[in-house]
Amino acid sequence: MSPVRPHPALLVPTLVVALTLSLVPTMLGACPAASTPREPDPAQAVIAYRDALVAGRPREALSWIHPDAREGLDERGFEALYQRHKDALIAQAEDLVRLVRSAPPAERARVRTDKGDALLVKEPAGWRLLAPVGAPTP
Repeated sequence: MSPVRPHPALLVPTLVVALTLSLVPTMLGACPAASTPREPDPAQAVIAYRDALVAGRPREALSWIHPDAREGLDERGFEALYQRHKDALIAQAEDLVRLVRSAPPAERARVRTDKGDALLVKEPAGWRLLAPVGAPTP
């Protein structure tokens, strides 16, 4: 007697069901609702900046500074500044680390609307307005 083989028309749906069942646990594990990533601690950026300066990695330190805050200083300029004023940059970074360790930095956002600017601050429960939209802000 020969073994019983499924009809070829049934083989494709069987493979689809098997693949789907094998992927469901993977898809559930990657589902945003199943695991919400933590937001990075803003103080860690200051600490990473200081650590890069101390370790002699000015390029890495510069990467921790937002391009808008670099005031036109490019990578070569920052490296030159680092070479001339390494001790002062490290001392300034150490002061920043002490500040963020003593009081966590406030996360703020300014949102521009057609009614004026809105200043928001992030708290443990979420973002909230500091003042009505368009009102003068501190």
